[in-house]
Amino acid sequence: PGHMQPRCHLRRRFDALRRELPKVKRVCIPPYAMATDATGERILSRISKLNAQFLRFVEEQLAAESSQLLTKGCLDYIREASKLKLKFDSVFSPPDEESEESEESIPPLLSVAPLSQTKTIYLIRHGEGFHNIGVLGLDSRLTPLGWEQSQAIRSAHPQLVVSSPLSRALETAVGAFGCLESGDGLLMVPQEGIEDVQVARPAAYMRPGVRYVVHESCRERAGPSNCDARNERETLERRFPGFDFREVPIGADTHWLEGAAETESSVCARGFRFFRWIMSQPEREVAVVTHSAFLWFAMSTCFVGSDPSRAVKGITEKWFDNGEMRPVIVADLLTVRDDGAAAVRRRQ
Repeated sequence: PGHMQPRCHLRRRFDALRRELPKVKRVCIPPYAMATDATGERILSRISKLNAQFLRFVEEQLAAESSQLLTKGCLDYIREASKLKLKFDSVFSPPDEESEESEESIPPLLSVAPLSQTKTIYLIRHGEGFHNIGVLGLDSRLTPLGWEQSQAIRSAHPQLVVSSPLSRALETAVGAFGCLESGDGLLMVPQEGIEDVQVARPAAYMRPGVRYVVHESCRERAGPSNCDARNERETLERRFPGFDFREVPIGADTHWLEGAAETESSVCARGFRFFRWIMSQPEREVAVVTHSAFLWFAMSTCFVGSDPSRAVKGITEKWFDNGEMRPVIVADLLTVRDDGAAAVRRRQ
C-alpha cells in the first residue's frame, strides 16, 4: 500500500510525455469505430479530459516540496482508461467481433498474487467504550458490554496481534486474544472495577506463539475530547506487560491536543505508514485492533492497488460497529517477499 516512486524517475518520464503529446493531433481509432460522429466525439472528449487530468496531476505533484511522488493518480488514470475501453467495447471492436452480452454477463474482476505477497489481516474495531455511552474521560476503557464483544471474536488465530495504544483497543486485544489461564507470560495485570471508568478483570496471559505489539500509527483520529488521548507509555507498559511498546513514543501523549481535531490528511498518512509496516512483518496472519474513523480512512484511501465494484466497496468501506471483526486479504504487488520462512512454518 502507498506505492511511492522517486521523483527523478517520474520527472524524466513526464518530460518525455509532455514533449510528445503536442504532436498528437488525433487519437487513432479504426474507421469501423467511427460509426457516428457523435460516438467519435464522445470518445475523443473522454480521452482528452483524461489526458488533461493526468497531466495536471503530475505537474502539481512535481511542483510540490515532497521528495517522492504518490502514484495513486497514475493508477486512477489507468483504471479510468480501462473503464472507458469497457464502456465503449462495442465501438472499439470490429462489427464481426461485436458481442451481444449484457452488462450483467461481463466476467468478474479477478486478480492474482503470489501467496508470499499476501497477508490475512483481521481488522477489528474495539468493543464498546464508556465514551460510546456518553461517559467521557481520559483514554476511555471498555464497558462490560465491550468486554463481552471482545470475547465474542476469539475465533481468529493470528500470529501477530497489533493494537492501538488507546486503552479500549488494548483491552479488546486482551479479551479477544488473551488467555485467562497461564500462557507464555502475563499479558495484562488484574484491574479493579471503578464505576464509569473501568471494569474489574482478572489477569490475562499471552497465547503461545503469538506476538503482541502496540503501534502508535493505528490510533484513533484525534478529536477534541480527551477520550482520544492516551496514557503515558510507562503507565500502559505496567498495565499491559505482555505487549511490545517500542512503536509508541516514550512519555506523555503529544499527538492529542485539547480542543483540536486531527486533519484527514494526517490520518491517511498514518494509515499508509502503518500498513507499510504491517506488510514488512514476517507473520502472515495479523489481527489489528483499532478504531472506527481510522479504519474508515484506511479502507477508503490506503489500498490504492485495487479498484473493486461499488458492491464490494460497500463491504470494505462500511463503517465498523463496536467489536466487529472484518477479515481481509492484503496483497503487496510491488515488493518481492521471501516465502522461505512462511514455508518452514507451514511444514512445522
